[in-house]
Amino acid sequence: MTNKDKVDYLRNYHWTLENIKLINERLERGDKYTNKEDLERRLSHALKSKDKIESLIHGIKDERLALLLELTYIEDLPLDSVAERMGLSYSRITKLHIKALNELKIS
Repeated sequence: MTNKDKVDYLRNYHWTLENIKLINERLERGDKYTNKEDLERRLSHALKSKDKIESLIHGIKDERLALLLELTYIEDLPLDSVAERMGLSYSRITKLHIKALNELKIS
């Protein structure tokens, strides 16, 4: 998997959160157009996807790299804000971002 593919995969985190929210809303109101079992199956799949992304990020041994990915993909901060928050230059954070992506093992 290329680093671009990894970025695309990680960016799905926020879409997955939104999907979880929408499915929960449909379950709560008793959506008459969708089978409850189908909604529960979709919810389970979305929760597993969310958990997998979080586990991948938190599974990186270098805490600094894990924090960089967490701020970028879970907290949805742009790299310049991540650099500022971590007290690093933008140039350094982009190099660390590449290193973090290289450490990420997505199967």
